[in-house]
Amino acid sequence: MEKTRKFIKDNIDVLLCFLASRAMFVAALLISQNSYSEVLGFFDAEHYRNVAANGYCNEVVSVCFPVVPLVIRYLGDIGAVIVNQTALLVSLFFMKKILQMMKVNCVSLVVALVSLSPLALFCSLEYTEALFFVFTVIAFYLFGKDKFPLLMGLFLGLAVATRATGALLFFAVFAGMVLRLFQHKDEMKKRITDVFLCFVPATAISVIFPIFLQIRYGNWKIFSDAQYTCWFRMHSNIIKTTLIAIKVMFTDTYQFDGSMDTLVLYKINEGLSLFLMIF
Repeated sequence: MEKTRKFIKDNIDVLLCFLASRAMFVAALLISQNSYSEVLGFFDAEHYRNVAANGYCNEVVSVCFPVVPLVIRYLGDIGAVIVNQTALLVSLFFMKKILQMMKVNCVSLVVALVSLSPLALFCSLEYTEALFFVFTVIAFYLFGKDKFPLLMGLFLGLAVATRATGALLFFAVFAGMVLRLFQHKDEMKKRITDVFLCFVPATAISVIFPIFLQIRYGNWKIFSDAQYTCWFRMHSNIIKTTLIAIKVMFTDTYQFDGSMDTLVLYKINEGLSLFLMIF
């Protein structure tokens, strides 16, 4: 009990930031006048549910990497939301630990900014943000502690299996591990072993989905092709993206397909994103 009290006391800022982020989401729902059950089915969540129920039945849904559909399939919608809420809380805790290891000033402020960013909005939905966030920060925490390379590799692989951009983490971690190898030449055998222990499972998990896509569609990178075709912001630059954000905030036209947009929740998201980018 004493350890529990000490843990809560030491991480009260994380708990308060998490609760504040949940309050922000509730406020956004009230402002948008959409029910939670309705919001749960918006946009990408619809595709993840479709994959969970029917598998990868067409090329477009190949952009939905398998971890979230598997969670929905076996835990249901409510289970997925609980998993995401838990993942956000755990992510904030490990992010704080990483910032402390890096001796960053204003740790609580950084945690608060992340908690009140659009990330927190989407962590309340059946999206990938929460799980990708938790897999990433745990992997980097283990890298920072220089321990458990096999476990770090598992989390790296899961990050890639959650979002394609997880592949970018590979280079950062690999570069860091190689740098350590040259800094500790007296431990070269151990360091090389650590690289293999990390990247063998990470790579094995990462290639499962591309191999499946190659077998299913004859194109292992079809998810990238579909994403580029469907997501209009991939064709834009920061200026164009900013103008799009302003249009979404102050007009009733959703810039993806020209349809009428009455979702205040997405206007709030664009406003938060734009403010944080400027900040």
